[in-house]
Amino acid sequence: MISFRFIAVAAVAILISSLNAQTPGRQSLGQNVVVAIVDGQPISEAELDTWIGDKLMRLRTEEYGLRNSALQEHIDNLLLAREAAKRNMSVNSLVRKEVTEKTPFVTEAEAQAVIEAVAGKYQNMSAEQALKLASEDLRQRRLSKRRIEFLASLRVIYPSTVVIEPPRLTRPIAAAQGQATGPMNAPVSIVEFSDFQCPFCSQLSATLERLRQDYPDQIQVVFKHFPVHQQATRAAEAAWCAAQQKRFWEMEKILFAETSLVATEQFEELAKRAGLDISSFKDCLHTPHTTTEVLRDYSDGVSVGVSATPTLFVNGQMIVGTKPYEAFRGIIDLELHRPAMLRQKTASMAAESSRQ
Repeated sequence: MISFRFIAVAAVAILISSLNAQTPGRQSLGQNVVVAIVDGQPISEAELDTWIGDKLMRLRTEEYGLRNSALQEHIDNLLLAREAAKRNMSVNSLVRKEVTEKTPFVTEAEAQAVIEAVAGKYQNMSAEQALKLASEDLRQRRLSKRRIEFLASLRVIYPSTVVIEPPRLTRPIAAAQGQATGPMNAPVSIVEFSDFQCPFCSQLSATLERLRQDYPDQIQVVFKHFPVHQQATRAAEAAWCAAQQKRFWEMEKILFAETSLVATEQFEELAKRAGLDISSFKDCLHTPHTTTEVLRDYSDGVSVGVSATPTLFVNGQMIVGTKPYEAFRGIIDLELHRPAMLRQKTASMAAESSRQ
């Protein structure tokens, strides 16, 4: 027997389908797409997005990455085609002339240096096989670098305007007491979700320290705890207690450096090195409120899609994992120039619209 509930659900589904069929795509309420109707009351996609908040940030960031990668590849192909046509040659000939022929070959000494630098990769090979693979690897890296340089030169000759933007958080992430450094009104905010037993987080900490020195007035760094197991939670609690004595960043550096002491939970020894009042530190470390504050950071991370460490938000743009120092400099420089770039994009789009 078909239940009344089934009939009601089917009726709502048919009604939504009917509404969505009235226009190309789905039915809209003003600018809001209808996703459900309950007892005659429509629910819009905008409302649904509000309820979800930033929990889909990671998926949206991955989608942006795929879209941007495909777009940049297409732009590169267009630039190569333009330059090839200008020189009256094929794209393959252009790449061979400007990339292949201008990339130096790898010497045996250079290949041997690669083998010695990453010996584990070649340990199960004969000397001849290792030398051949190391040469090929280094050659490919050089070709890739030369291609990037050539394409960068073409982007100067044939300027392009990319208007897609990475997804950004819809609300700022609040900093806990003592866990922020740099000007509050800095043009670039970097929020890191980190774990004191994560080796990549340790690498990132050193990179961020260097960036703080290079951009003293332009970036603010906010640390948020995201411990993934009990031992890491204890380390986070020790850091939070250091923050209560305004020594968080000193403790952060020590916790990342002294992994063996962290593993054995010798936090009092670390607190002494950080210059903390030990009595106050011990009281703080055994207070339930401290655990609550660390878990508050963790919950903040979950609410914005964090699922692994390290995860950063640079002006609300999610970056999962660590990157080389130079890559972060590039991101920061782009953010510093972003207001002017947005004005330029708006002007370019307005000019294009007026020509149509």
